[in-house]
Order: sequence, then C-alpha cells, then structure tokens
Amino acid sequence: MVTEKNRALYEEAKRYMPGGACAGGRSNRIFGMPLYLDHASGSKLYSVDGNAYIDYHCGAGAALYGHGHPRLKAALEDVISKGFY
Repeated sequence: MVTEKNRALYEEAKRYMPGGACAGGRSNRIFGMPLYLDHASGSKLYSVDGNAYIDYHCGAGAALYGHGHPRLKAALEDVISKGFY
C-alpha cells in the first residue's frame, strides 16, 4: 500500500522528471506511480513507507550476491577510503 510519503515524493519528482522516475520501467502499474525505496538488503527492497518487497528484478549485480553483501561492501569502502584520482 502506498502512503502519503511515497505520494509526496512522486508529486515532487514529477516536477523534475517525466513520470516522476528516471526510466519508464520504474513506474509501478499496481500503484500508478513509482515505488520509492529507502534501502535494500539481501534479496529485499524496503520502501520509504517501511514495506519490504522481494527484489525479483535484481538489477545492478544484486542477482549474484544480493544487496549490501558484506564482502563487496568492505571492498568498496576500502577503495573509497583511498580517494579518487
């Protein structure tokens, strides 16, 4: 169920992006608007409304390791701590 928090984010996002999302596929047909996420962990996505969803899309490598895998997170933190050049 979409709450006012998600709806408010949608209204604001529509001011900057067509359809309130950066890609057409991000719009959720059931809700009639994009689902705005707060965080992800393992196989789950968590909405700004506090609802948990199973990530069946598995984009950006989550299909292999899940979201926030500890070894990948540690490797990224190590690289970031060295700075960008």
